[in-house]
Order: sequence, then structure tokens, then C-alpha cells
Amino acid sequence: MDCLEDRENGTVLILRAVLDKTSDVNKETLQKTAVAVLQQYPQHYPTVTFFAQETSVVFKVINDKGEAFALKIYDDTSSQPEDNQIEILMISAIRRYGKIAVAEIVNNLRGQPITMYADPFMGATYRIVLSKWLPGADFKGQESEALFVSLGQSVADLHQATRQIDLPKEVQAKVWNQVFYFRDEAPVYRQPKYQSQTTEEFKDLMDEAIEYLNPRLSQIYVQGESQLLHGDLNPWNIKVNNGQFSILDFEDAIFGPPIQDLAILLYYYQEHDHFPFESVKDWILQGYSNGKTIVGWNDHAIESLMMARQVNFLNYVLTLEGDYHSYLETGLSRLKAFLRAQS
Repeated sequence: MDCLEDRENGTVLILRAVLDKTSDVNKETLQKTAVAVLQQYPQHYPTVTFFAQETSVVFKVINDKGEAFALKIYDDTSSQPEDNQIEILMISAIRRYGKIAVAEIVNNLRGQPITMYADPFMGATYRIVLSKWLPGADFKGQESEALFVSLGQSVADLHQATRQIDLPKEVQAKVWNQVFYFRDEAPVYRQPKYQSQTTEEFKDLMDEAIEYLNPRLSQIYVQGESQLLHGDLNPWNIKVNNGQFSILDFEDAIFGPPIQDLAILLYYYQEHDHFPFESVKDWILQGYSNGKTIVGWNDHAIESLMMARQVNFLNYVLTLEGDYHSYLETGLSRLKAFLRAQS
């Protein structure tokens, strides 16, 4: 849950919310961890470079043949081992299906896709995955009517690829049947330490929205056949390479009806400099449905899911370092408008 979007004076403000949490010292320490853990993989990797941190930390790795890889160090605050197992299962199923590009996981020398590494200096144990680098540029900034339609088709292919996955009995996916659904997630907006960032109006509107949305999310969840979904289809987790889509980062995978993934994607297009929301919605639906009906698809269900994500983000952003005043103001305005429309 890393990418928030706000608008101020007509400008899109992208908040890669936790990027600043990685100090230079921590980057250096984690780079040493990455170098050490690569000894547990086949081939030799002479180049290891910090690439990004959103929640997990990613290093770009080059082997001695010049081939590029991504080494991901999972963050315990954003995912747990069962989430990582689900991610591996989904990627494997999508690769077998063959219509969408996803990262090819590289097994370690023990034949395992996830490497557990106990750092002898930090006293921490990390979960690490190495995969081949996916070429392409972010979907954000490349949008067009044709690409939105094609993206809808690709999301349909994604869901077709993952709908038959059988999870091991001991692995439980997250379910989005209430506003706060991440593991160990809790509402913090009424905690005293966040009072300087909130107002009584903000807290009352959050209370009202949660009371309204939770039963509706439960209703949406039981409509149609549930399956594994990506859970974070934002336009930075979608890459475009020569007109073909690649999909990244399945850590936030959820179990639910397909409309949930579509609403998450549409959340990022509520306001856009070039494309009206209704047009984006129609184009994605056109590509996804191909004349078929999506169970539970209606404007109110889409709006409720998007607003649930908004409320979730408004709570989450309070826990981050930095000034997110404009984001909170914009979110509060959306929340007011939504609740007024329901009364």
C-alpha cells in the first residue's frame, strides 16, 4: 500500500509514501545483506545497486553475463510469509497461463524461491526473492484509450490465470470485506499522537464512512465467485513494453470478487488531466468484459470500494513521516462528497 495520489492546483502529486524511510546508512547495510545472500544463488552477480524502496526494498542486480535481476527484501510491516507464498503461487500460475508478463523467479541453490537470510550483524532475519528484471516503463503517463481497453483485457487474463489456484490449508489470503483489512492493521486516526494532523471533523467523517462502508464491503465480498486477486493494481505496478503489459508486486494479494481489483485500478483515475473518469471506467470495462457481465458491477459498488481505499489511505498516511496536509484535505473533501451523496 504505497502509492497515493492527490491533486493540488491541477497538479498530480504522487506520494511514494515510505521512500524516505530508507536512510543512506540503512541502504548500505541492506546492500551488504543483498551481496551476502546472492552467494546462495547460482551464477555470479558482481553489480548490486539500490533501486527503490516502497515497502519492500529492491536492488537491481547484474550477473557476469550482463543480465539484469531484481532482488527484493520483504518488509515485515507490509507482508508476512504467507503473503509471500501467495505471491509466488500467483506468479507461477500467471507464467503457466502465458498471456501476461510477470517476473520469472530464480530459485536459490536449495531449489527454493524464497530465501531466508539471518543477518549476523543486524540480528534480523530477512525474506528475499530474486527474479529476472522486467523491461518496460510505468503505465502512468502512457495512458490512451487503446491502452486502457488493452489493460482491461490483461486484467481479465490475470484473473483467468489465478482463479484456479488452490492455496495450502495453512495459508490464508487477506480478504477485503471491511475498510481495514491488512494483517494487524488498525484505525489510528483517533489516537492522541496524531491529533496535530487531524480535526474533529476529520475523525467524525472517518467514523461515519467506516460505519457506512463496512457492511457494503461485506455485501460486495459475497457477490460472485471469489478468487485470488492482485490487490494493488496501481499504474506503477503495471509496466508497458512495446505495447505489452507486465504486472509487478503481488504482495498485497487478496481473495475476493474480481470487481475489487478493478475498483482499485479505477481509484487512481478518479481525476485525470486528460481522461474523464467515466471514459476510463468504460474503456477498462470494455476490455475486461468483452461482452460479458461482471458480477456485482455497478456504480455504487465501484464508488464504495474506491472510497474504502481512500479511507484506508487517510488512516495510513497519518503514520508516515512528512507533511501530507494537502493529501488529507483532498481526501477529506472526497469523503464529504461521497457521504453527502448517500444521505
